[in-house]
Amino acid sequence: MWRQEERAKAFAERHGLEIVDRFDDFGVSAFRGKNAHVGALGDFIKHVERGEIERGSYLLVESMDRLSRADVHQALTLLLNLMALGVSVAILDDGQIYRHGVDNAQTSLLIALVSMTRAHEESKRKSEMLSAAWKRKREYARAEGKVTTSRVPGWLRVVDGRVEQIPQRCVVVREIFTLARDGYGAYSISRLLNERKEKPWSTRKNAVWRESYVKKILMSRTVLGEYQPHIVSTESGKQKRVASGAPLRDYYPEIVSPTLFQEANNAVDARRIIGKGRKGARYANVFTGLLRCSCGAGVRFIDKGDGPKGGTYLQCSVSLARGSCGARTFAYSLIEELLLNTLDKLDVSELIGGTSAATKASALRAQLAMCEAEEAGIKLALERIKGSFMSPFEMNPSGDSANLLTWLRETEARQSEVLSRRKLIEEEQMSLTQVDPQQWRETVAQLKTAIADDRDPEVGKKRRALGAELQRVLKKITLADIRREGFEIAQEYESDVEIDPEPSLEPLAKVATGTTIWRDLGETRGWKEVFGVRSLSGLNKLARQRSFDLRIEYKSGEVVHLDPLLGQWYRSKKSIKMKNLEFKAKGVIENN
Repeated sequence: MWRQEERAKAFAERHGLEIVDRFDDFGVSAFRGKNAHVGALGDFIKHVERGEIERGSYLLVESMDRLSRADVHQALTLLLNLMALGVSVAILDDGQIYRHGVDNAQTSLLIALVSMTRAHEESKRKSEMLSAAWKRKREYARAEGKVTTSRVPGWLRVVDGRVEQIPQRCVVVREIFTLARDGYGAYSISRLLNERKEKPWSTRKNAVWRESYVKKILMSRTVLGEYQPHIVSTESGKQKRVASGAPLRDYYPEIVSPTLFQEANNAVDARRIIGKGRKGARYANVFTGLLRCSCGAGVRFIDKGDGPKGGTYLQCSVSLARGSCGARTFAYSLIEELLLNTLDKLDVSELIGGTSAATKASALRAQLAMCEAEEAGIKLALERIKGSFMSPFEMNPSGDSANLLTWLRETEARQSEVLSRRKLIEEEQMSLTQVDPQQWRETVAQLKTAIADDRDPEVGKKRRALGAELQRVLKKITLADIRREGFEIAQEYESDVEIDPEPSLEPLAKVATGTTIWRDLGETRGWKEVFGVRSLSGLNKLARQRSFDLRIEYKSGEVVHLDPLLGQWYRSKKSIKMKNLEFKAKGVIENN
């Protein structure tokens, strides 16, 4: 830098010029002409175009390749544009000055063309050599499974050509994934690490744990031991880093188990849908990311603070915005109490496992077996092709090496496609909820008891953990506004009611479905006794508070409905007529 400044000062003194400003382009490529659009040179051109730099000003450049190393057409266009703007371009290396309207302009441009050609060819040669070197490294990595560079993830280090774990950092990585699985977002994780003074891995001064880096770790499959080689592709003049071939497995040490990796990313994906944002110290809404209105919109959690008119509520986001949905606002505390009581009492063994999940798991196993069979066939084909190259006369009598190369490329492409398909199937397998029903129920019951004390300083952490447990098995909770009046409910209890013909299905015999109340056989209690009210006005008040339906959908595909009036649940069951209609509809779709 000092040498360049001295040369610029000497040139200015010889030509009676004053150096006004200096533009530095650090790390901006001149090979593809990027510096003409971004960075200091791009800024200089914009200043000239706006008239902020006077016509007749000089642009001092050390050499032509500092101005541009792009192809000759692009480089010459840049130089001519600068000259047309009234800028005199001075090259310090050869003393050439390029300005508009001088007599020797054509001769000067010929000199410029030679310099531009040399600069571009030299840069192109270096770029190709570098690309070839990296290609050899990628091929070596695939063939030998050994590290090709000292640049490794932050929780690893290279010692004498071998990759080693940094124990404390690996502990932090596993903790990040565990926290993400348990409901913590990237912001909360980074804040937790900073609050406890966990040393950041950056060497920069005043470095801290940042949300973006935590997200990067959570998305990186290198924690599973994978290494994905990349190449730089140039599209429309823009460079883009793209994957080169299938990822290499067991390249790095496995830091996080595939199960924990998938559980953490499932939790991240679930929050991404409608649960983004900072949840506060108390983590007030344990159903974040699960609640939907029956109109299909998300449900907003509203905190009105303390006081007589305060409290926490749930309302459809469309209704809140005065849109097409007219759903009312419901007290959050009531819905939380109803849902947690229901989940605590349910026998979830069938709901969590479910026939839907079992069927899907079986189908995925079959798909994986097909992939494995294809891989075995491809492996044999590759061995045969390589054998043909080694013994051309015995295995390839025609000696047509061009056909062999084509066959090799096609087979390798098939192998890459099958490996990618297998990876997706394995990820889907891991995403299927695999939870021990009894253990899950006990965990939810324990957390439900733990969050009852608002004075507990750990209540926010426990509520967050409860929310994460719900995310593991529930797909969606739909809240529907069903308006009913007290006198309608009273009339149902005073008139004849439909009796459940199967007394063994106890939950089905006690709930309100539409306008029919299902009761136990022989039940003769009146509505005052059933609902614990003294008058019709009390029943009206209860109906206004609880005139909604909660539909709980599990990831297994099973569905449970909750009747808020009686605080009881029932399973969704399809009639024979409905099943026949669905079967016919499916047949029509498939035949068409």
